Amino acid sequence: MRTSPFDTRLVRQRRAPAAQLPIVDAWNMERALGIPEILNEILRYTELAALAQMAQTSRRYSKFALDLLWKSSEVYPLLELLSPLSVVEDHWQFANSLYGVDWRRFNGYAQRIRHLDYCDTEKRQGVSAIPSPQLFADIFLHRPMSDGALLPNLTKVEWSCKVSQSLSHLLPFLSPTVKTLHLTLDANINESCADLLKSLTRRGVSLSHFTLCIREYDETLLDSLPTFLASQTELTVARLPPCSATREVVGVLGRLPMLKEYVTWDFVAYRAPMDSDIGMQFDWEAGRYEHLEELSFTTTSLAKASAIVEKRCSPYLRTLMITCRSTLEIGAVRDFTTTLAATYPNITAIHILLFSDSASPQPEALSFNDIRPLLKCTALSTLRLGHNLPMSYTQDDVAEMGAAWPRMRSLQLCEDPTSREGTGQPLQTVLAFARAFTKLETLALYVDMSTVNETPSIPWGLATSDWDVLDFGTSSIDTDDLLIAVNKVALFLARISGPDVSIQSGRGRAHVRTAVPTSESEAEDEAREIFWSDVASTVRAMHLGRKELEEENQAVVRQNRELMGEIDRLKGRDLEEENRAVVARNRALLEEIEMLRERVRLLDLDILKYTIVDAFASSPFSGNPAAVIILEPSTVLSDSLAQKIAAELNLPATAFLRPKSLEGTQNSRTYRLQWFTPQTEIPLCGHGTLASARVLFSNATITPMNVNTLKFETLSGILTAEKVEGGGQIELEFPATTSKDVGPDVFATAAAIVSEATGGSVSVRDVQDAGSYLLVHVEESLDLENISVNASPFSKLTAFKGIILTSNRPSALAPNAKFISRCFGAALGTAEDPVTGSSHCVLAPYWSKVLNIPPGDLILARQVSPRGGDLELVWDKAGGRVKIRGNAVVVARGEMYVG
Repeated sequence: MRTSPFDTRLVRQRRAPAAQLPIVDAWNMERALGIPEILNEILRYTELAALAQMAQTSRRYSKFALDLLWKSSEVYPLLELLSPLSVVEDHWQFANSLYGVDWRRFNGYAQRIRHLDYCDTEKRQGVSAIPSPQLFADIFLHRPMSDGALLPNLTKVEWSCKVSQSLSHLLPFLSPTVKTLHLTLDANINESCADLLKSLTRRGVSLSHFTLCIREYDETLLDSLPTFLASQTELTVARLPPCSATREVVGVLGRLPMLKEYVTWDFVAYRAPMDSDIGMQFDWEAGRYEHLEELSFTTTSLAKASAIVEKRCSPYLRTLMITCRSTLEIGAVRDFTTTLAATYPNITAIHILLFSDSASPQPEALSFNDIRPLLKCTALSTLRLGHNLPMSYTQDDVAEMGAAWPRMRSLQLCEDPTSREGTGQPLQTVLAFARAFTKLETLALYVDMSTVNETPSIPWGLATSDWDVLDFGTSSIDTDDLLIAVNKVALFLARISGPDVSIQSGRGRAHVRTAVPTSESEAEDEAREIFWSDVASTVRAMHLGRKELEEENQAVVRQNRELMGEIDRLKGRDLEEENRAVVARNRALLEEIEMLRERVRLLDLDILKYTIVDAFASSPFSGNPAAVIILEPSTVLSDSLAQKIAAELNLPATAFLRPKSLEGTQNSRTYRLQWFTPQTEIPLCGHGTLASARVLFSNATITPMNVNTLKFETLSGILTAEKVEGGGQIELEFPATTSKDVGPDVFATAAAIVSEATGGSVSVRDVQDAGSYLLVHVEESLDLENISVNASPFSKLTAFKGIILTSNRPSALAPNAKFISRCFGAALGTAEDPVTGSSHCVLAPYWSKVLNIPPGDLILARQVSPRGGDLELVWDKAGGRVKIRGNAVVVARGEMYVG
């Protein structure tokens, strides 16, 4: 049974000190190295030398351990694979010659690295030094040219340096596979940065994520930046300092076809004069940000921010973050929110941070009227407001916000002001939020602690919520008895929140460090932190105690009910007489059953047992149903009779299994497998194969527990199914199907037919010919999950047995899915197939290319038919195979009598 490398979910917890780690013997270590979650935790605590020894503890899992260990690396451990390092005149050099180095061993480690990290200011072995240029020259002098790129699979680089020479060290590591580049540079290396950008352009490096953090800039860098950005046609995320937002840069970014996120960083190390308004002196119409989804910039005037928003630089903008660090004019916030709501009524996330400098006059506090225009943004799910003063609003305002924003999940209302002036909200306001927002997960408020003793007592379950975080900024805690206050607040919060809520005391002042003195209220901050820490622990204790009491009460109720029932059954009954009557009835039933069996034998009927399974589903009545019939080796069943049986069952697929009597090993079994729809036999059926494997693995009399692998001989060749440890999933391996572009006529015909089937004009991004399938990639704007589709027009595409509609629009039922799809075609035996395994043999290679997902990485997918189903995919490009993983549920069993 293979261990799953797919599930990377880890329990989030603080690191334990090294001294507290348990001693693990070799046998337990082998077991631990086979579980990815435990292995991840072990690698977090241990040094490199110890990790290498751990990987050798079990040869069975050492490859996986090394892959995980070297996936992310710094520069120095990589160089020490060649030779120990020594310091000569503040430069690291190889202590030994590289003659005779085992480059094959080095390449074995280098090809595992996906993420490379470097910082020239960090001390190594207590020494501050940087690599010598001769060090890299030695590598390329001795390394065979035939070995190719130094790090052939590198995808992400994070490089931080204050010395221009350190920046040049980046070039030997770059390869065409790099997609993410983060540069953090000091002020004195603008020219070196410009040279680097020119080199990246010449090398043809094509990035998807680019971040540049530089304290100061000059014309040398600004001249080279537009040319570099113009060459990055696959760039989706650009994070640049405000100083770079020139007309040329904005224009180039606006022409990038795939840009979705543009952030002008206000770096902590960068402090522009408040009257310079750097990053705002450009014309946003210089670029047409057609695909931009997230925009963040810093300004000194909300009026200027309104002018940018009003230009509607992108029709798809979903997230906007504005940082303004100057004194606000009266009414400026309301004017800005009015413009924002009118321009982007469908925006989903808004961040408005209005912290003025401590040297500026005290700004006017925000009120609900300032953000009232945003009530028109009904799709809003995140709203964050930051201000020097607490925000004022009433419980009626909260109810109005809840009615306008039904999708709100994160709401932060000036919970961390820089000034303690102004009035906060009474704690019972939290109850108003719990009632008004049914989907809220994070709530952050500024609370007036002078009303803590007035906190009302409410019954359990009055208003429950699925909050993840409650974040409180508070005024001074002025009460005679802190213990009573803690218990009162904790009891109130426990009764309106779930047991897993995290209660915090402010997010700190790192984001407003220039706007507030750090020494005026340190004692108060410490007192508040202790108070809310005590509240959080008390809430957890209350929930735990209530759960234990409920479990005890339920146990007592069950025992009482059982005792009362037993007493009722025993009262006034002759148990011996009842037992004789039961025995007589059982004997009569057995005789009747025997007579019926005899009649069946006399009629010479064969009994075929079938099992109905919902494939690619974790619960009944979802996924794709299939019937599974296991034939004895001696049973003769013609294809015509099998077709009649499939028509009688009338399910999307019926699978017929026949064991190969002399095939298989101790841990595997081989079967002959055929699939029939109600109309015809089909050469490949993913959900029918998954259903067959579930029936075989679930029956210990047919398949012993030690059998982990099933092989199926089919019209599409040998297919395999394997158990996956944990969760009951089954992994199938199918041949991959690559697709090709269609001609303009077929593209236009497909687009017209899709529009006809969906009842409106649909924007089609791509059409691919995949042999028996026609793949149509539609825009994300089409709600593929909920739209009603008329499958009749697809019959016009006679050259294909099935039509696949697909997009990467997020699914409400599977938010982590990389793409969604639906599959239609009368040749599949139904107008729409609920979940189609064979179609994902086409979709996995296609989306891997579209989304730049490396072959071998996990892809989560969902087929959004009315029944719906979830799949986990891995494309083995080299082997030409697709691995499909899913769950299956047995929902019914029965018998069919065949003459």
